[in-house]
Order: sequence, then C-alpha cells, then structure tokens
Amino acid sequence: MIIESFDGTKISYKLKKKSNLFLVFIHGWANDWTTWKKEIEFFQRKGYSTLTLDLRGHGQSDKPEGKNRYQLEYFARDIKVIIKKEEIKYFILVGHSMGGIISLMYYKMFNKLRYHL
Repeated sequence: MIIESFDGTKISYKLKKKSNLFLVFIHGWANDWTTWKKEIEFFQRKGYSTLTLDLRGHGQSDKPEGKNRYQLEYFARDIKVIIKKEEIKYFILVGHSMGGIISLMYYKMFNKLRYHL
C-alpha cells in the first residue's frame, strides 16, 4: 500500500491484520521492510497483526530531495500518518538500529504508546 505523508512524500507499507495488537517493524538505515520478513512470518503465526514500511528514501517509498526531509521527526511523523489512517489503537514499535531511534522519537513526539518500545 502507498500513503501520502504529511509533506506529500509517498510511503510504502505492508499491513497484515490478525488481531487488534500490531507489531510495527521499523528498519534501519539503508534497508527496507524485507529486513523483517522472518520476524513478520513468525509473529503472524503467533496471531499478531503486523505493520512494516519502507522509510522515506528507502525501498519503494519516495526519495525526497533535501537533507532536511530525512530528520528523525519526519520518519516518526510518517509512521503516525499510517497508524492514524489504518486506525491502529494498540501497537508495539519494534526498531532495529536507526529504526530504534525513530521509535524513541515517535514516543517523544506523540507520547501515546499503549504498550512498549
């Protein structure tokens, strides 16, 4: 799926619903959503819903020009746009490397995690 983010950047994401609790997988720099393929398959077999995305500048998402469009705040806002559009209420952010830092930025900016980082 593709969503237009807050600044017009198109973000590619994959969503598989199994329950109301989502694991939101956030990859690191120079990766894409496929980094999480094995984890996604494992947790879906356990009954979890999953959401994964290609961060801006990665994979199938747009690659906007300008360094300022790659700030941690922008990545966090992209995730917020997807969570809001999909009406996800219960989720756990799962980040690797830069994805972990983005998870912390999301919490700092929105302070609305229902579960854990």
